[in-house]
Amino acid sequence: AATPAAAAAAAEEAERRRWLRRSVEVPLHIAELSYGAAVACLQCRRQIKRSLQPEWVAGAKLMRTATEIALRNVSTNLTSIWGKGNSEALEKRFSKLRDTEPPWEDLCNFGIS
Repeated sequence: AATPAAAAAAAEEAERRRWLRRSVEVPLHIAELSYGAAVACLQCRRQIKRSLQPEWVAGAKLMRTATEIALRNVSTNLTSIWGKGNSEALEKRFSKLRDTEPPWEDLCNFGIS
């Protein structure tokens, strides 16, 4: 039979593991959303009027920055849960996003029109 102290310690450890996992899940989700939004915006790039191109580029750079910061947080926080079970799916998502060709240059390149 578990003592109340042991049960409390187990509950506290479970809570700690849950928050460690979320410290990876949340920034990873932010990076995926920012990246996905950038890819979705690629098809609209040619429709942007010249007068709005600076705002478009600023928005693209903000999405890039959000993605980079989130991926840095994921990389840092993954080391906290590495090898502690259930991190394989997060590691796969992180690797896929990290290894995918980023859309940022294409998103900001308007060429000569």
